[in-house]
Amino acid sequence: MSSQLESSFLKGSITALESGKKTQRPIIFVHGYLDNAASFNSLISYLPDFHCIAIDLPGHGKSKHRSPDAHYHLTDYVYDLHALIQEQKWTQVSLVGHSLGGIICSIYASLFPEHVQTLVCIESMGPLCEPEFTAASQLRESMASREKAKMPIKQPESMEQVVAARMRVSDLSAQEAIIILDRNIENKQGQLTWRTDKRLRTKSALRFTPNQAMDIIENIQCRFNLVLGKQGFIKLRRLLKQRAGLFKDLHLTELAGGHHVHMQSSKDVADIIQKAIKGQES
Repeated sequence: MSSQLESSFLKGSITALESGKKTQRPIIFVHGYLDNAASFNSLISYLPDFHCIAIDLPGHGKSKHRSPDAHYHLTDYVYDLHALIQEQKWTQVSLVGHSLGGIICSIYASLFPEHVQTLVCIESMGPLCEPEFTAASQLRESMASREKAKMPIKQPESMEQVVAARMRVSDLSAQEAIIILDRNIENKQGQLTWRTDKRLRTKSALRFTPNQAMDIIENIQCRFNLVLGKQGFIKLRRLLKQRAGLFKDLHLTELAGGHHVHMQSSKDVADIIQKAIKGQES
């Protein structure tokens, strides 16, 4: 099993868990909404011969929050990934994204195909979208959520409480929830506070339209390695029927598990990543 070290990038604004052989081409792991780098701990332990970097997106885990005048736009996350790759002068990387992280990675692969050797998306099939005629309602809801985010938030009373709450709204077991929440919560002399930025819960200002999402997908040049949990999000299976023909090279694998299938079938997902990378290198 590989050991992981805390690392920082982008002038210390992004934290990461890094392990493996730095002589190898990096694999960047991008987590889902309200998760963090620790959600990849088990998966990365099966990849000791690779250079693995699991980042905390801004506002998540141990990464810095955006400035008070900024918000958490999807396209800014894509730029964060681009800035990281530019900063480190990596000419090519492999990307592994879960849920929101998969959306970010797929958009990046569409915009900068020359930098992406391998793309693995877990429970994620490109940008979420809304019809053009919902623009006004989206913006109204987004602004209302920003006003709500100005209010103080309730801090955790105990880990048991937040673990139980997370389990109620996800497919995570208690042990899996603890792995994620332990990195999202700070404990100072027994006082628990959220590390995550409360503004993460604000709603998107505008989602891509269906045609915009189609354009993003059609510009992905590499194989789209899609991993779905057999008990994962039903809406992704409906999306698969709509979008399967848009990908130049789609390779689907279904594994035992739910939306966090990479935590529940870690070794199998690691095998998919290894085969995908070796297939591109051969």
